[in-house]
Amino acid sequence: MEIGQYLRDRPRTAVIALLLLPLVAGLAAFLILRAQPAEYTGRATVSVPSRTQDSASGIGIFVADFGQRARSQAVTDEVSAATGVPKQELQGVEVVRLGVGSLFEVSYTGDGRQQVEAVLRSTIASTYTRMVGAGASEAEANLARAREQYTAAVAARQKFENDIGTIQPERDYSDLSSKIRSLQANGGSPVVIRQLSAQRDALVPQVRRAEELTRGVEAGEELVEQARQALLEAQGEAAEAADPSIVQELDIVEGSATGGLVQGVGVAMVAGLLAGLALLLLPELFRRRTPSTPLAPPTVLPGARDVG
Repeated sequence: MEIGQYLRDRPRTAVIALLLLPLVAGLAAFLILRAQPAEYTGRATVSVPSRTQDSASGIGIFVADFGQRARSQAVTDEVSAATGVPKQELQGVEVVRLGVGSLFEVSYTGDGRQQVEAVLRSTIASTYTRMVGAGASEAEANLARAREQYTAAVAARQKFENDIGTIQPERDYSDLSSKIRSLQANGGSPVVIRQLSAQRDALVPQVRRAEELTRGVEAGEELVEQARQALLEAQGEAAEAADPSIVQELDIVEGSATGGLVQGVGVAMVAGLLAGLALLLLPELFRRRTPSTPLAPPTVLPGARDVG
């Protein structure tokens, strides 16, 4: 039997299978897809830190590192706790450099304008702070250690001066040397010259130790100044990281659901049509493939005559 004739013989079944099922499937898909929340895509334009803007390669490296850190566990944990967005969804954050300048773009697609903006701002702040502003606390610790070293050096020199009873043994050494030269030039007593020379020689270890301690104090002063400058730079970077102006522009647009809705409904209707065809044709196919049971031959009793 041809399919056309088969369908004409069963008009009600054909209508249900070929029209009603696809329509029901399409309507169900339409209602389900329409009930889904709209997706929003946010794009934030961010500037690299000022200390990096003078180097093209430095900008590229910073942007690449920013993209990796933005999806790191430390950042996603912090952003997830702040926004309530699951950590696995935060892996969708994208970071790309804009042209060859000092700007880059951070983008994210999610549910709701407020959620998308919160994720972008939290991700940018957390990542930027880790890359730029995280050195302030370390710089403060370095300055504290440098000051401790300087204080210890000053105390050591002060103790040495107290122990030897003079503030400047090198000055005493210089005075004795001048006296010795004067006596030698004016025919002074050799005994006095030898006594003064012995006193001067006894000052040599003290002069060397005093010079060593003085160098320690000077080195401590230099370390303190270097640490102070590093702290000022770190504090400036921390302030830059916390400045909202690093996000120069943030746009959020609602995604167009029309294409996805039409596609989803179309797929559902095709699936409904195929299911209807299967329900309509499979029973007939199974019936044709099932062999009929042959009739058993008549039983002839012994001695019976054929009266046919």
